[in-house]
Amino acid sequence: MKVMTAQEVALSSGIKAWFAGCVAAVLFLFFWGFVAAILGPKGLTLGSLLAGLFLSVVQFTFIAIFTAIPASLFMWIAYKLRLEFLVIFAGFGAALGWSGNLIFSPINARSFWPLVIAGTIAGIAAWYFKRTTANA
Repeated sequence: MKVMTAQEVALSSGIKAWFAGCVAAVLFLFFWGFVAAILGPKGLTLGSLLAGLFLSVVQFTFIAIFTAIPASLFMWIAYKLRLEFLVIFAGFGAALGWSGNLIFSPINARSFWPLVIAGTIAGIAAWYFKRTTANA
């Protein structure tokens, strides 16, 4: 059985943390839409639930593609500088959520806060999984 080097462990934990952050952001956005559908005039219907599940898959794909390079650079810099503070990860996630809104929907201010909150949650999830998988 091959033993992983410290760099391999750091790379593996960074990838797992990024994936967990993507999942956390999509779950938050799904529940945001779920609550909005329940509180809407028609309420929650089977069609809107299925549409929300489909959109979650689309959102996961988009978030994973959009955040892959910035998150990997951030994880590498955080690893090299030994920056493993929750506030830094949450702040970077929020910045990615804000930049995603700014780049892809600069006029629509209503979608600003859900993406920033989803990015913050993604950063917190990434911080948690980076620490737990690196120490395992």
